[in-house]
This record gives sequence, C-alpha cells and structure tokens, in this order.
Amino acid sequence: MRTNSTKSFHDLMAEVIEPGLCSNCSGCVSFCSAMGYGALETGPEGKPRFRNPELCIECGICHLICPETGLMEVDTRARLNSQAPMGAVRNLTFARAKAPEVTCMASHGGAVTALLLHLLDTKQIFGAIVNRREGIHRKPVLAKSAKDLLLSAGHYPAVSNGPALLGELYQTLSVRECAGSLAQGWLHKVAFVGLPDQILALRNMETLGIIPSDAIALYVGLFCDGAYQLGITEQLRLEQAGKFNWENILRFTCAEELKIHLDDGRVVTPPEKLRKKLGMKGCSACTDYSAELADISFGGLGASDGWTTVVVRTERGQTAFQNACGTVLEERNQSLRQREEARRAIEGISRRKRERAAEMRQEQVAVSGV
Repeated sequence: MRTNSTKSFHDLMAEVIEPGLCSNCSGCVSFCSAMGYGALETGPEGKPRFRNPELCIECGICHLICPETGLMEVDTRARLNSQAPMGAVRNLTFARAKAPEVTCMASHGGAVTALLLHLLDTKQIFGAIVNRREGIHRKPVLAKSAKDLLLSAGHYPAVSNGPALLGELYQTLSVRECAGSLAQGWLHKVAFVGLPDQILALRNMETLGIIPSDAIALYVGLFCDGAYQLGITEQLRLEQAGKFNWENILRFTCAEELKIHLDDGRVVTPPEKLRKKLGMKGCSACTDYSAELADISFGGLGASDGWTTVVVRTERGQTAFQNACGTVLEERNQSLRQREEARRAIEGISRRKRERAAEMRQEQVAVSGV
C-alpha cells in the first residue's frame, strides 16, 4: 500500500524520465525484474517504462535507487568512503593486456578484458555482465567463456542495459533453482562492467541490502563523459560527416573526445556540434565521470596510446588487480609526475561534468517552475 511519503514509478516518470533526465541505467527495471514483480521493462530506446502498471505494488524502491533522484547517494558514498571529485583512490596506475589476441580487439590496452579473463580462468567469477556489439547497437550479455569476453572487447559509445539483464537473469535462475543452493551458486560470483550511473544504481541497492546487487562480486567501472543514442539516422550522420562506411570501423576510443578508427588507417573525430546532437540528454544530468563507486575503474584519459588508466578504489578491486598483474596484465612503470598529471586530468573532467549537471538541473527547474 502506497503512503503519502512513498513515491512510485509514476513519480519517476514525471520527475526523471519525461523531463529527459533519465540516463537509461535500467536500475529500476533491474530491481523490479529480480523481485519477480514484472511491472517494468526497457523500451526500444532503452528507457524504462511500464510493462504492466497493474503489477506495480508501488513500493517506491525504483524511485529511491534512481541515480537522478539522488535520494540514496549520500548514504552510498559514505558507505564506500567516496568523495568528490573522483571518489576513493587506493592506486592510480596504467596497464595493458599481455595477450595479443586481447590487445588487437581492445580500445585502450585491453586491461578490462584481460582482468575478466583472469577472474574467469581462476574461477573467482562465474561470468561477467558485459556489452557485446551487434551492428550499430550494444547488447548486454552474461559472458561465461573466454570467447564471450573477447567478442565483447572494445569501447562502444552507446548505452546498453546491463542492470536490466542482471535482474532478468536473477529472477529466471531464482525460479529455476531452489533457494538453498543459490548462496553457493553463480548469483554471488558475477562481475559487472558498466557506466557510472549503472554502478550507482546497483550500489544504492547494495546500501539497502536488496537484490540483485548481492550477485555482484566485483564492480568494474568505465570512464564516461556521456553516451550516444545511436540508431540508423545517427549512423548515417556519422558516416556522412567522416566520409566512411560503418562496416569499415575497427574500433572506437574515447579519452577526451570520441575517435573512430577505420581499417584504412584513418582516425575520424566527429565534429563537436554533431557529437552534442547525438549525445543522450540524460547524460548531461549525470555527475560521475570516472565510475567513482566501482571497485576498480578503467578509461583512456591520462594514458598513453595502447594503455589503460586504472583507478583502484576498494580492497576487492586491489586484490583483483594485483592478482592479474604479472600474469595477464602488464603494469607500466610511470613516474609520480605522470600519475599526478593523469589524476589532474580526471579531476578536471569530473568537475566539468558536475558543473554541467548542475547547469542542466537549473535549466530544468526554470522550465518546470518547480
């Protein structure tokens, strides 16, 4: 029964989704699916929507855990000792995969893929929620083999609904297996690779002690200054601006700006005006650049070509990274000055992203009159 103090998905639509503040993290769908309520789903463009309003029990959890309502962020950050401008930092370093079959598929050194391969090979995880490129889109998958992980290697500048898949899998396997076996099963041994807002939503669930966050053994965050809504129209605009065909793309990189690497050796940087047009509106409301609430974060900013910047944040992240170094990962011996330069670059973009989010919210208040 809904009380006056409890807000439901109806409120989330009015406050976040309809004004364009939703970043498609799918945290609300993840919880609703994991619980077996079945009231929500993700629409064709990745936005959450009602699947069946009559199934909504108006518990208010979707509104509570949403990164854009901000209701849980203070408690979640305090629990993880995370402070602006770039969260908890145990170590900032640079690494790349040792295996050529990984680096040839990677965008920034292949450190994420190499780490996941090591965790899988040593049976520290059952699998990983990652994004696999399918045409011009990305599809979330549970990678349970080396082949799955290699097929998912590389950066792609569009959002995919990893948390929604996690919730769906959680419910499916919870029904299939008896409750007594779940504690020893896969549901507590999954690595989650995602964007800052996705990790915040799942960490908010963790703060509340609710599913499916208990399935995650390691949060692997990706630097993000904004994602793109890529459909056929957007694909054509990029092709025309850069004078290339989509099938000729080798990889994307995104350190300070989006770059498209082609099989003829060219590197295309879409004009800033076009990038702004293709950018998801909801990303402008997001304040987190470096996935501050992850166990370990990765990105291209601050690293030399072919290397990945690594920010180790928690004990779990530190253990995972140290175990992978020397086996599947090569750590670069950089000077203190180079590390500080990378830190300043990350802090600078992090502050800029927070300022941009504050400006967008002020504009939203001015428009709505609230």
